[in-house]
Amino acid sequence: MTTPLYKHYFQGLFQMGYVTNDIEQAIERFSSQYGVNRFLTLPEPISGDVYSDGKPVTNVLRLAFANVNNNQIELIQPIDDGSRRYSEVLTGAGFELVFHHVACRLYSEGEWQSFRRSLDETRHPIAIENISGPTSYVYLDERKTLGHYVEYMWLDPEGEAMFAAIPDNG
Repeated sequence: MTTPLYKHYFQGLFQMGYVTNDIEQAIERFSSQYGVNRFLTLPEPISGDVYSDGKPVTNVLRLAFANVNNNQIELIQPIDDGSRRYSEVLTGAGFELVFHHVACRLYSEGEWQSFRRSLDETRHPIAIENISGPTSYVYLDERKTLGHYVEYMWLDPEGEAMFAAIPDNG
């Protein structure tokens, strides 16, 4: 068994991620039902080259974020989901808003490197990995044990600036 070089697997838990087929309708749902009405919606879909099951793929996603005190809501609308990791939860039947993952944030490059070095990929398989751009992240496929993915991320200064612009609804 691998001995973690970081505190524990849920260190830095801060985000709940949802996949939707209509990001505007998802924002309206959070606003009307839960009072979370201030989101940062990225103006254009992001296109990212990631690894899924060890193979390079491209994901094109629309993203929106809202903070509620120390928690964050991420809304993801897959446009072109090369990894299939987002669109796989959608059935294609009308409007959908589906829980997808929780995310844990690591706050330094050293913490990120320690986490990556000590990750037991046999017990916690990587579903998606990104190691370029403003965010380094992995989605661990914990669907068999927890029923959802668990994301771990580290932000470079550009990613930090984007996260700082997310409105707080608390």
